[in-house]
Amino acid sequence: DPENQSGMAHLAEHLYVTGATDKRPARTVQEYVKAYPDGWNAQTGDDYTVIATVFKPDRLPAEIDDAAERMKKITVTQADLQRELPRMQQELENMYERMPSLAARNLGRERLRPLASGGRRGGVIEQLKTISVEQIQAWLDDHYKPDNAVLVLAGPFDRDNARQLLTKHFAGIPTGSVPAKRERPQMKGERRIEIAARTYRPDEPVRVGLTFAAPTPDDELYPAFLVHAARMQMAGRQLVKDMRDFPVAYMPIDQPGFLFVTLPVDSAGTSDQALERLKNFVDEQTGRELGRGEGMRAKTAMGLLLGGLPARFQAQNPYGTAFSTGRRHQMQIDAAKLTAAIENVTDEQLKLAQQSFFDDSKSVAVIVRPNK
Repeated sequence: DPENQSGMAHLAEHLYVTGATDKRPARTVQEYVKAYPDGWNAQTGDDYTVIATVFKPDRLPAEIDDAAERMKKITVTQADLQRELPRMQQELENMYERMPSLAARNLGRERLRPLASGGRRGGVIEQLKTISVEQIQAWLDDHYKPDNAVLVLAGPFDRDNARQLLTKHFAGIPTGSVPAKRERPQMKGERRIEIAARTYRPDEPVRVGLTFAAPTPDDELYPAFLVHAARMQMAGRQLVKDMRDFPVAYMPIDQPGFLFVTLPVDSAGTSDQALERLKNFVDEQTGRELGRGEGMRAKTAMGLLLGGLPARFQAQNPYGTAFSTGRRHQMQIDAAKLTAAIENVTDEQLKLAQQSFFDDSKSVAVIVRPNK
């Protein structure tokens, strides 16, 4: 069923981490977390899955061996599916209902840019429960192979030794098949969504959000869009009282296709008033002329995308360094060219970007009301 494709990728991510290989038994996610106290991550985006671990340098041979074993073969059982489906159900509930700030983003994203398969990002738990062992096994065997993979190492290691280990362990693994690229469908439905959500907190305020579609990196207005995104992120804190809240989210590595602006509704206001406040904020920030040094500030804000973070910061976050390096390769980002373009953005480009990406008619509004 093509509607299961995003859910299949999400489920495969879980099983790739926890499933058994020829050398190692299946494990729970708790066992996985315990094995990587320095950090780990596994997530699936629109066009990628990242599996990442952070470990001491002396573990490099064992980690390369484990990565190769998982790429050779993950053996899935019915017990594996039964173990992972409850975790996936909780993740999907968080994404689309229980955590209003996430729900506002994800619902807006689904409406603004639907998937070509017709499904929902992350999947629908009722559909995922119908996936068979044979279906998920075939997906893993076909997709999680060298032709679809970028392996990135970041940290203190010997290059020659690492290359020898990679050649030894990965040579001979079947290459797999590359998924076909799909046309992006047009948005369908109203540009306003309202849901009653089963939130964790009974006193959770109503959350409103605006979602905007971002251009692709090869768009000539992409540098100007990044300047707008950076200035909105810096100015966004003025929208909220809680400093733990980040109302503006643009994640050029994780979710490069969308920019989100969300806001809790004040007890004295209405959801429509909060949405109007968001729209005024976007108009104000994107309508300003280029400020002195703004291109340089945008370059700093997009440091992971551009690979321009100082070495000391990269050393403190080897995961971020590795993930961003792999994504730049996958997205075909020319970091030097993009950096220069950001530094030389003009007022005319900013105005065109505002009209192209931030016009009110191009956004999706979402209202998430806790079901009390």
